[in-house]
Amino acid sequence: MVHGCNLFIQFAIGKMVFLLNKRTPTTSVVVSRVLGDLFHGKEIVDGAYKVEVQGLMLPNAPLPFPNHNNSLAQLLFEQVCGQFTLWESAMMQKTS
Repeated sequence: MVHGCNLFIQFAIGKMVFLLNKRTPTTSVVVSRVLGDLFHGKEIVDGAYKVEVQGLMLPNAPLPFPNHNNSLAQLLFEQVCGQFTLWESAMMQKTS
């Protein structure tokens, strides 16, 4: 057993990944976050990525970071297709 070792996967900006919801791929996205950037007025924290939603597999899957503040709510994937959302790195999977 190795103590004090954090295992993590870093996702590179511009790379395509799958987002998982309950361990099921829901959409393909392109990573575009930079730690410390702002998203809907809040700083992106470590462990979260800003991603551009491109291909939907489960359009009615809920977003883990919904945006209720805009005039058009962003609660489901179908509401952010072609736009950006936040996702936790633990629920992201490399495409290849």
